Amino acid sequence: METTPLLSYAKVNFGLRVLRKRPDGFHEIQTVLQTVDLCDTLNVSLIQNEEIQVLCDHPEVPSGEQNLVHEAAQLLQREFRVRQGCRIEIVKRIPPGAGLAGGSGNAAATLVSLGRLWDLNLSKGKLLTLAARLGSDVPFFLEGGTALAEGRGEKLTSLRMVPDFWLVIIKPDFSIATRWAYGHVKIPLTSNSLLVKLKDLKEIVNLEQLLSFLDNDLERAVAEVHPAIGELKRELLSKGALGAVMSGSGSAVFGLVKTKKAAEKLAKKMSRAGRQLFVVRPVRRCKTLR
Repeated sequence: METTPLLSYAKVNFGLRVLRKRPDGFHEIQTVLQTVDLCDTLNVSLIQNEEIQVLCDHPEVPSGEQNLVHEAAQLLQREFRVRQGCRIEIVKRIPPGAGLAGGSGNAAATLVSLGRLWDLNLSKGKLLTLAARLGSDVPFFLEGGTALAEGRGEKLTSLRMVPDFWLVIIKPDFSIATRWAYGHVKIPLTSNSLLVKLKDLKEIVNLEQLLSFLDNDLERAVAEVHPAIGELKRELLSKGALGAVMSGSGSAVFGLVKTKKAAEKLAKKMSRAGRQLFVVRPVRRCKTLR
């Protein structure tokens, strides 16, 4: 029995404020997350023994037990004493090491898909609890859309996104490990305007407000070692982007424009050897839980 291919979306961060390091080793953050229509495809099928098989077509993404998808499947097996296995094939389009959380999205899709195939009758609350055990970004991908993420990223408040826009995402020819980026961040000693803008946020009403969020505390740490990040931002702005920022822990940088035509024009201007370019638009809701 095989499922219909399941889409697993990427995300970008419109603003990311690192507040402090927590006793559990994670960092307290505030960030606005947005799913976009750059996605991987997961094909999930059941097998009769209890083996978990995870395969990925991308050379930089591990198959087997080193993949977060394997951990997600194993978590469900242990939690609900499932005596059946699965085979999960990941067709990768979201570049790894880019700050787009492709692995987290894959893990969320795995929880939902296997929950249905194994007839586990998982409630939304249970899914969110399991997802948080796998990683800070995983709970967000159960619904996607636009959300304010707090805590270590697992405390989510859905936001209403009013404006329409397109993004050009650029992945340079290097990757950034999330752990490394957080290990090198310089936590600001005082509050900044982004923190004020994100407090009690409920909706984003226009592009001007959205553009005012484009600040990322991790970007400064990454750009000190990889100046190409800053160069990409400046190039995007000089060639037509209304705003630009690094997504999450990097290395992807994106520029925001109003229309698809403007995005395609910008992408053409930014095309270079060694760069991966994606023209995307926001996904208002992933509907993974439905």
